[in-house]
Amino acid sequence: MTDDELFALTEYEMQKATGYDPIEHHSGHGRREWLARTEVAAWHERQNEIKAAGAAEEKRERWLAESQLSQRYLQGKRLRDYTWPKDVIDPAMEWLGDVVAGKVIRAAGFDSCGVGLLLGGRWGVGKTTLACLMLRELILKYPTEEESERLVYFSRYGDILALEKSTWDKEMNPDELRYRKQLEEDIWARGSFGPRPQPKRDWDRPAPREKKRSAVLVLMIDDLGKEHATAYTERAMENLIRGRYDKGLPTIVTTNLTLAEWRAAYGEAAYSFAHQAFDMLEITSPAGDRRMA
Repeated sequence: MTDDELFALTEYEMQKATGYDPIEHHSGHGRREWLARTEVAAWHERQNEIKAAGAAEEKRERWLAESQLSQRYLQGKRLRDYTWPKDVIDPAMEWLGDVVAGKVIRAAGFDSCGVGLLLGGRWGVGKTTLACLMLRELILKYPTEEESERLVYFSRYGDILALEKSTWDKEMNPDELRYRKQLEEDIWARGSFGPRPQPKRDWDRPAPREKKRSAVLVLMIDDLGKEHATAYTERAMENLIRGRYDKGLPTIVTTNLTLAEWRAAYGEAAYSFAHQAFDMLEITSPAGDRRMA
C-alpha cells in the first residue's frame, strides 16, 4: 500500500468513527472524486513536509557556516564520544537541554533566562572541546522554526575587541565594513529587541523602516583572561556579558583563571555578577594536560 493509499484509508477510518461514512455517502463518480481529493491532499501534505525538512536542513547548514567553529569540531567525534567527569557533563547537558527546550534564550519568566556557562580549569583539560561540541549539538538540535538569527558564534575575547575597533576604520572596503559592523552589533546584541518605539510622526511622510531584530543567540568566548588586562578590557567584558544577559542571551566562557584570579582580573563587580549570569563548572583532569597525553 502506498503512502497516499494509507493516508486515504486513515482519513476514511477517522471520518467513519465520527458516524460519517464518505464511501456510503458517495457512490459511483462521487466516491471516486472523494478518494481523488483525499489523495491530492495527502500528496500536498507530503510535499510540504519535504519542503519543511529541506528548509530546516538549509538553516542548520547556515548556522554551522556562521558559527566560526573549527572543522575539527564540525566533523568527526561528537559530544557522546568523549568521557567527561559526571559533575561536569550532567549539568552541562542539563543546560543544553534547557536551551533546546526554550528555557534560556529570551525565556522571560524562567530563572535560567540568559544564564550561560563558565568553564574553568587549567590548560589542556578539555574546556574548549566541551564548549565547542556543545555548540555543535545545539546547532543539530535547536528548533529551526524558532529563530532566523545567528544561533551560535565562536570567538576569543581579544578578537571581539579587535572587531569593535575595526569598525572605526573609515578606509575599509564598504562591504567589509558593513559586515563587520553587523557582526559586532550581533555579538553585543545591540539590535536584539529591534527599534525603539517611534514618536508620533507626520503621516504625510513614509513610516520609518523597521530594523530586523538581530543578535548572536549563544556566544562562546574562548580563553578569557589571556588578553592584556586594562581598565578598558575589564569594563568592556562586563558590559558585553551583562548586556547579553539582560537581553536573555547566554554566553559560554572558557578560562584558565580560578574564581579568585577572575576577581583579581576583572574586579569585584564582575566577579559577583558572574555568579548570577553563569552556571560555573570546574573541569579537572587527573592526567593533567590531555593534549600532551
